[in-house]
Amino acid sequence: MSEITVFEMLAPEAQAEVMALAKDLGWALEDAAIEYLRVGRSMATVRSLEQMRRKAPVLNLA
Repeated sequence: MSEITVFEMLAPEAQAEVMALAKDLGWALEDAAIEYLRVGRSMATVRSLEQMRRKAPVLNLA
């Protein structure tokens, strides 16, 4: 029985992006899928930090 790969666990839209990335870079699908997820996680972290830097609007409780 073979194990499911990271690539196979991706949504079809993500698989299409990873296939294009792998082709453009000359990488194996599994390597491209792992890098795709790593970059996505990094981007989410940056977005979260950007949101934390913004001051929340003050509610008028009067």
